[in-house]
Amino acid sequence: MEIKDLVGVYKFSGFDRTAINNSCIVTIILNDNNYSFIEDPQDGYRSSLRKILVNEFTVKNKFEPQDILCVTNEFNDELLIGYDLKTAKIVFKVGTDYQDSFYPIFVDKYYPENMFINKR
Repeated sequence: MEIKDLVGVYKFSGFDRTAINNSCIVTIILNDNNYSFIEDPQDGYRSSLRKILVNEFTVKNKFEPQDILCVTNEFNDELLIGYDLKTAKIVFKVGTDYQDSFYPIFVDKYYPENMFINKR
């Protein structure tokens, strides 16, 4: 599976971050499917997305489903960005980005304060 396969509108209902063997694992729930983004830590300075798995990992941080638009940008199709459709704000970023336009870095950002459910 690739980042581009997840572009679209979803019901987002969970986010979890953990580490196993020096690799960060981010699991998000989209349309009741768990997608785990697994980091390749490389040399510790550089890192990137190793792979995406559809699985049944336990997600501890679950919430009422939120409408999310998942996109990449025109400069980087290795980074998935999730926008809350009601607030139009970024809720998560996961994948590989490039620091200083050169060094790959694994991104696992989560902004729950930008979700509509948290604006009530």
